Amino acid sequence: MFTKQSLFAFVSCLALAAAETSTEQYPTAAEIAASQASVLPYSPVSNVKGLAFDRFVDIWIENTVSDHLSEKATGSGANM
Repeated sequence: MFTKQSLFAFVSCLALAAAETSTEQYPTAAEIAASQASVLPYSPVSNVKGLAFDRFVDIWIENTVSDHLSEKATGSGANM
């Protein structure tokens, strides 16, 4: 079916393709430190004044008492 030369060429091409796609280069510690020193953080801040208020605060208070929650779920708690 295949000659030795064509089979060798096919396997060589597969090995070359695998070698080309499997190389990874990681940055050195010096390159990482240099990029950290030069990067500017992106933190958008809105300073637009509102008509009614300037800031909005949303506070969530949740009940974390498990005994009270289990009584409420089963309906056995009469003093709620």
